Amino acid sequence: MPLITITLYETVVVNGIATGDSRVVELQINDVDGNGAINRTEWLQYVGGTAQGHVAGNTSPPALFKGPTGDVMNGTLYTPVAYSRNDNLRTLLQDLSKSKYEPSVDALNICFLAGTLIATPNGDVPVETLRAGDVVLTRDHGPQVLVWTDSSLITSKDLDRAPNRRAVRIEAGALGDGLPNRDLLVSAQHRLLVKGADGQEYLVAARQLIMAGYPGVSVARDLTEFELVHIAFATHEIVSAEGAPAESFYTGEMALHGLSALQRIALTKVFPALLQGQNPMVPARPFATHRELAALGQTASA
Repeated sequence: MPLITITLYETVVVNGIATGDSRVVELQINDVDGNGAINRTEWLQYVGGTAQGHVAGNTSPPALFKGPTGDVMNGTLYTPVAYSRNDNLRTLLQDLSKSKYEPSVDALNICFLAGTLIATPNGDVPVETLRAGDVVLTRDHGPQVLVWTDSSLITSKDLDRAPNRRAVRIEAGALGDGLPNRDLLVSAQHRLLVKGADGQEYLVAARQLIMAGYPGVSVARDLTEFELVHIAFATHEIVSAEGAPAESFYTGEMALHGLSALQRIALTKVFPALLQGQNPMVPARPFATHRELAALGQTASA
């Protein structure tokens, strides 16, 4: 039986409320059928049988849960995002299903690495020099004003605790037509623009490009410390990063939980709808997974 290791955040919940901050854990699970998905039977074997109960399914974010049989409000939650003490997780827990679950080791931040050159009306500038109020060129709407920027330092200690946070390197020319102009470094869940054989454009996470076997895209294991930089417009946009089309910050649930408490507070001042659990952004293009990407017969989108 194939033994797989997935790195997730473990959160203890009582009555649907997180009792403390999430901690990083590694789970080694037998993927009996070897299909890369953790089904109900495989999860029950891991947690010790039906006495532990089981919930696994297609929630946002994806999750695994163990607790008393029939009780989804008290137990231990496993997700690819971190939660803080007293976070209300009732909605997530209620939405869990018992369908097949495909474990995700997605990175928690959607952002560029410092040093990435972003196109502006005045030429390319390092992303870390941009501030709210600066104007950046976008693919769909021309020059647009940034409404929020921030950054996070990822240390070697962080990577030891959560290897899934490693950056992804997209080699120069890997996306076709000579793009990117030079190596592009992004977080694993940062989305790039690709075009399907049907002519439609899709946004696909860097990690998904790796899983699809995209040439020239790989985990940057040589980077042991780096700065992640977030840039947000009033809407979800596509910008030019090292010449390649890539997304700006998207206010999805997984991205928000990848931010620190202070970053979330600052972001909610710009987007008050987040306080009501509403996402103020619409994706600039449809999101696609590696399986969908493989079926597209995609080409790079310049």
